Amino acid sequence: MRSILTVALVVLSTTLANAKTMEVHPHSPVASFKMPEAWQTSRVERGIQASTEDEEVYLWVETYKPDELDEVISEHNEYWKEQGVEITGRDMSQHVQDGTTVQVVSEQATHEGKPTVLLYMEYDLALASKSNILITYWASPEGNKAHADDVKSFINSMKVTEK
Repeated sequence: MRSILTVALVVLSTTLANAKTMEVHPHSPVASFKMPEAWQTSRVERGIQASTEDEEVYLWVETYKPDELDEVISEHNEYWKEQGVEITGRDMSQHVQDGTTVQVVSEQATHEGKPTVLLYMEYDLALASKSNILITYWASPEGNKAHADDVKSFINSMKVTEK
């Protein structure tokens, strides 16, 4: 689990060469991210989702208000169950990045009986709208390694756009 947490923290330190910008805004703009060009992206109710071309990494970036987080996690847990993901424990840590409190939740999980990487990164943006960002990261161990640089760049590219 320490290696997963290390990856999540290292994820916050590089830049992206070829990217398309996607803005997270269910009602009004909150933040934008630069997605790797080859990734498949689409909008979801609370934000955006993306996957690598080989479908070894999935990311969801969603906005939520503090009182909605339990509902969002409940929806995710239903999805994990449908996908054959079993969560058996979790590790949590918190740090401050550029003045923003980030809580990292690393789930101890398997997908169809095999190890899988499942992380939540909760960004408390301290915005007037009270909107926060939740990044959900799901990857195979191989995809986690193969796409680490793109994921790091993606997360590092976050720019708060709420006005």
